[in-house]
Amino acid sequence: MNDMTVLPLPRVQVDDADAPSVDIAVLWAGRLRILLCATFLGVVAGVYSYAIAPPVYRTHATVMLEPQEAQVIDIGSVLPGMGHDEQVLNTQAQVLRSRLLVGRVVDSMGLVNDPEFNAALRTPSVLSVRRLWSLGREALGVPPVPVPVIDEDGHRNGTVNTLIRAIDVTILADSLVFEVSIGTGNPQKSAAIVNELADLYIGDQITAKLAATERATVWLTERVVELKARLEAAEALARSARTTRGLPTAEQLGEIERRLDAQRRRLEALGPQDRRRDAIAQQVQDLTEQVAEAGRSLVQLDQLTRDADATRLLYESFLTRLKETSVQNGVHQPDARLLSPAVAPLFQAYPKPPLNILVGLIAGAGLGALWVLGRAHWGARIKTAEEAERLTGLSVVARIPEFVDKRVKVLDVFSRRPANPFAEAMRTLRSAVQIRDLDAPPKVVMVTSSARAEGKSVTAVLLAQSLATWGKRVLVIECDVRNSVLANRLGLERKQGILSVLAGLAKFEDVVLQPAGRGIEVLTGEATSANAPDVFSTRRFDDLLSGLRARYDYIVLDAPAVLPFAETRAIASRSDLVIYLLRAGVTASHELRQGIKALRGANTPAIDVALTRCRTARRWRLGRDHRAWSPRTST
Repeated sequence: MNDMTVLPLPRVQVDDADAPSVDIAVLWAGRLRILLCATFLGVVAGVYSYAIAPPVYRTHATVMLEPQEAQVIDIGSVLPGMGHDEQVLNTQAQVLRSRLLVGRVVDSMGLVNDPEFNAALRTPSVLSVRRLWSLGREALGVPPVPVPVIDEDGHRNGTVNTLIRAIDVTILADSLVFEVSIGTGNPQKSAAIVNELADLYIGDQITAKLAATERATVWLTERVVELKARLEAAEALARSARTTRGLPTAEQLGEIERRLDAQRRRLEALGPQDRRRDAIAQQVQDLTEQVAEAGRSLVQLDQLTRDADATRLLYESFLTRLKETSVQNGVHQPDARLLSPAVAPLFQAYPKPPLNILVGLIAGAGLGALWVLGRAHWGARIKTAEEAERLTGLSVVARIPEFVDKRVKVLDVFSRRPANPFAEAMRTLRSAVQIRDLDAPPKVVMVTSSARAEGKSVTAVLLAQSLATWGKRVLVIECDVRNSVLANRLGLERKQGILSVLAGLAKFEDVVLQPAGRGIEVLTGEATSANAPDVFSTRRFDDLLSGLRARYDYIVLDAPAVLPFAETRAIASRSDLVIYLLRAGVTASHELRQGIKALRGANTPAIDVALTRCRTARRWRLGRDHRAWSPRTST
């Protein structure tokens, strides 16, 4: 035996760098779930597309802006031509969806009476939120909320709002072309609404120009009439001034000025003592006053004449513009024209069953993959040994079935039911411990798990009993000081335990117990107010284990769960082998990974995994013939 080496057992090494391959393996293992989710959502999408969702038929009309109006006659327009910059295009897009224009479509087509656009006329669905809310209020005895009365204006406004939301106007890039589209449940109705909207939009442009021309014509007519009256008044005033004042003509005024010049020369030629001088001076003064008066009268006449001429020019200008504006009534052209009217679509635009089914399949596959990965990483329960080996990289050394014999206590299985598959599984676990290292077999074996209620205490006691059947001296130490159960399970009188020994309050020989008929010794745990991790990290615990190694062939440590309690890591570092228990169908994968990681971080020498409470392929038939039991278990 001393020349034998350690028996090499197969171990699966898992590296963190290989995480993607693990995920691929998880996805492949869960392919049925992924296929189920994809099929389910695909069927849901198909049922929704073909049976539930109302069909929507979408169509569109194409409208092009023509900012340059055709000049039939070479006269100025009342309204300037429309531009073609981005602001103009966006403005026209909003005009197409304006309330006034859409309201005219609603009125002309009677859409107020169409339940598709007037929500007040729709019959509430059985599963509608409003109906369910009303039923809930009625069930709770809450008085119903009074329904407001909607008048005709309210129905019309609601219909206009619905139609505005349904209309879609798209400006094609680098062009002056609009696409006006809408989707309804009837193909003919969709085409009729779009064409009606386009016709009203184009017709409104001509109407606006005609209205502007009419307003300009009325205004120009008023101005022409006013200017004509002013012209006639100015001309009459000029004529009246000429006739009433007896104004001289230009020849007569020239003759008076010549006479005045002659009299001035005569006056200058006469001497100072000449008796004719006064008479001639009087004549010069009279002639001078005549010339001045005639000059003032002619200036006033010229002013009146100029006013009459200016009024005449303004009158002629307005008269000409009035005639030009009157002519424009028959030559107006809209700034847009219909390139392509809407036609009734042959196929529905929504829903699209093939696309919806494809999306449902893809979404279902994605959700199924998330489900599988989520279960694998967080919520999956370990059911088979293969799953445990793949997740931990450790071998599963035993598969312990669920004990189903209600007439026998589980700790009496070796004495009462030695051929039971449960007892056979415990012997398998014992063999795994014994051949773990043939040169230096483990003496201190710790039994633990991820959480409570996974069979630690029962497995520890039965493993010790199985080792004792080979004539070995075996000690079981209960290290779970928070939940001491061994004394009750074994029917022992509770007394001092491991904490009293470590504290020096009692000797080991005085507190160790020997259950009758089991061939093992037990050192139970006891409650304490001290910090458990500090207790099992002391040198006294190391010295106790060192002394017990020389007295016993095997020491089985019933340790608390790894995840909730920190002292388990300290105990594991002082053990030769850790048996990590997994309860089939209960222990989650992430709990397993976290527990193994914690033990590896505590420098645990060796770890083996055992699966507990495995379900049998069929119920054992209990009877006197124990050979009738089926030892085959599911893995």
